[in-house]
Amino acid sequence: MTISTWQTAMYFPHLHISQGKLLQNSALETEEQEVEGLKLVVILSGEVSYQTEFSEKAKLVGPCYHLLRANQQLSIQHEYGSCEPIQFISLRLPMDHNAEFLTEMVDPVFPQMPKLHVCDHQVNHQILKLSQYISTFNPQDPLNQLILPVKAVELLTECLKHQAQYQTKVQLSPQVIQQLYEVKHILQQNLQNAPNLKQLAIQVGLNPNKLSWSFQQFFQQSVYEYLTELRMKLAYELLVGTHIPVNEVAFRCGYTDSHFTKVCKRHLGFNPLQLRRQH
Repeated sequence: MTISTWQTAMYFPHLHISQGKLLQNSALETEEQEVEGLKLVVILSGEVSYQTEFSEKAKLVGPCYHLLRANQQLSIQHEYGSCEPIQFISLRLPMDHNAEFLTEMVDPVFPQMPKLHVCDHQVNHQILKLSQYISTFNPQDPLNQLILPVKAVELLTECLKHQAQYQTKVQLSPQVIQQLYEVKHILQQNLQNAPNLKQLAIQVGLNPNKLSWSFQQFFQQSVYEYLTELRMKLAYELLVGTHIPVNEVAFRCGYTDSHFTKVCKRHLGFNPLQLRRQH
């Protein structure tokens, strides 16, 4: 018989857990001061944009997770839309009380960028399952107060494992990773008249072939697939949440009328008019 014993001194003092829904009648902009440490936000539904003094503006659309590892205090600007409630779970580990865990377990899985490490990814099945389970907890229940920190750490572990898989799938330099995130930002800001692959490559300083291959390897989708995903999310918001004419929606999303109809049918399951009538 083999008996294995172990002892762990690792714990998580000052672990801050929050969850809930945010619904605005109109768009909201806020500024938040983030302390040095780690923040995990899982967005189950809705969307929010963020920007820091060290990073470009980025949009998060649920279900996804956002890991931010700050090496210093920083200011973060958030923009919340009003189309759909934002359901979220947020975990924070300040550096002051968790330095060993952050430097030994967290930092190795992040792209090595100066001052700020940030990763945004779609959730996998396990992360989604854990997040949905945590979202059902009543924090006033004494038993939940015992279970919740355990499940929160499990959720954080799953997100770190998921991020580590991205890091090991393909060995890209920190500079290339930063250029890939820049490509995402350029596309987010230019949906109506998006640059082609060659133009993107020139803007970020990469060879077109390397850009195409690296983007596919790192984000598990092509540049074109990512652009289409962004356009379809905007199309859905405008078709369901506004009365803007369909041809104007197509124009804002970078499509001609006929092409827009085909793409909507393929990716959203309905043509634009059918989708609007469904809602």
